[in-house]
Amino acid sequence: MGAGLAGCFTANALSARGFRVTLIDGGMDFGAGASGIPQLSLRLRLFNEANSMAQFYLQSYLFTLRWLIQLQQDTNFEWHACGIRQLTSAMNRRKPLNFEKLAHIYGDEVFTLEQGQSIWFRHGGWVNPVQLCQALTASAGIAPKFNSHIQRIEYNGSNWRCLDQNDKQLGIAENLVLASPPLVDQLSLVNAAKLEFTVGTSSRITTIPGVKLNSHVESGLRSVFPEQKQTQLISATYTRSRLNQALVTEASAENITALRTMLNLSANSPIECLENFERERANPADRLPMIGRLTEAAVPEAFRRGCEYLYINTGHGSSGLATCPMAGEIVAAQITGEDLPATSEQLELLSPARFWQRQHRGHKY
Repeated sequence: MGAGLAGCFTANALSARGFRVTLIDGGMDFGAGASGIPQLSLRLRLFNEANSMAQFYLQSYLFTLRWLIQLQQDTNFEWHACGIRQLTSAMNRRKPLNFEKLAHIYGDEVFTLEQGQSIWFRHGGWVNPVQLCQALTASAGIAPKFNSHIQRIEYNGSNWRCLDQNDKQLGIAENLVLASPPLVDQLSLVNAAKLEFTVGTSSRITTIPGVKLNSHVESGLRSVFPEQKQTQLISATYTRSRLNQALVTEASAENITALRTMLNLSANSPIECLENFERERANPADRLPMIGRLTEAAVPEAFRRGCEYLYINTGHGSSGLATCPMAGEIVAAQITGEDLPATSEQLELLSPARFWQRQHRGHKY
């Protein structure tokens, strides 16, 4: 359930293992949620400590990189390996990165620290996420069903059933993977996670006369993507709201203002905005994705029967392109009983049941 990157990578991983997969989404096409913008960058989330999550994000980033290179070689999919420069203005000010610690933890194979002013990800780049979802689900074993609005799910003793508001069956299967944050929120499956929704507004503008264009992604106050057909994408202004509450005009104006600052342009310099893309995404309270099987004790009573066949893969936030491929492999491996591509500590930190467990241990986060 969910035809964004998390759902499509999971479907691909299961199809590669011989499963027949039904991919259900309420949108009209792939990427109706956060995966629906025209350009999405592959970037590495960095940590000041060499802990399990730093290892998970690095493993996931490198796995995705190899995956995209192989997909480009095998299909007509385009992986734009242009590099990414992350300026200090794009970094978390509440938890600033320590360049000395980064150099000690990561070395210089993945990125280069540039005089304390920026980080150059030489292997970074961007994709069109909708085209990526299409490539991932091209297998005959994957059947997408769009414009299918799930109202509730139920377990009949041997299979999970997905039903619409008229109790019409939209899908039935032994295993059910929830890869849609709004649906996870709607079904009240992991209330303790306290999913926080934000709306990101990206703006496509015409290229600005007289301004030198970068061939890489420049990530500062906003991310500025390379030119495509005499247009550029500026991404993104985020507001903590739901999609139907977002103030698109104001967010678009903020994108333009941020771009003028990055390019040292005057406030009167003309910038034409062609269109805006508003997409909703979600993060759990601890800013880590939820990946894996649910446990009986951690779900409401209505979902306990059959929860050993119920999985979640969602809450990837802004790192979805880097983490969704590995997350899909983790879920697929759990379903098939294979060795898992993650440590026990990583799985515990990413488990959808972790919030329930912390509440019952009196842990605050």
